[in-house]
Amino acid sequence: KKNNCGFRTFETDATSVTLQQQGIYHVTVTLVGTATAAGDVTVSLLENAIATAFTTETVTTPVTELHTFVIDQYVIVDNVTLLGSNTVAAKTLSLQNTGVEATFTSVTFNVEKVV
Repeated sequence: KKNNCGFRTFETDATSVTLQQQGIYHVTVTLVGTATAAGDVTVSLLENAIATAFTTETVTTPVTELHTFVIDQYVIVDNVTLLGSNTVAAKTLSLQNTGVEATFTSVTFNVEKVV
């Protein structure tokens, strides 16, 4: 929970990171996955519960083989006018597997505010 001028730049919980200040963020997610059945394991980085372009990685794998997934993306957080007031349109980032069932370990979610 990094602070900038007394305001939190981001918040984390067990399943997500919420970017709370206007700016451009460099987000790198690394995780290791093992499928419980042969097939495609598809991991997506979601912004406010929506998958965005270039934030999905798919690996076709046999059962129990370890694969490393890396998603590297820049995320823009803008100000919006809401009921006549300027406010930050915070973005909540989370991960979703839409492929075969898999177990993920060594999950690293690195967030750096660039601007």
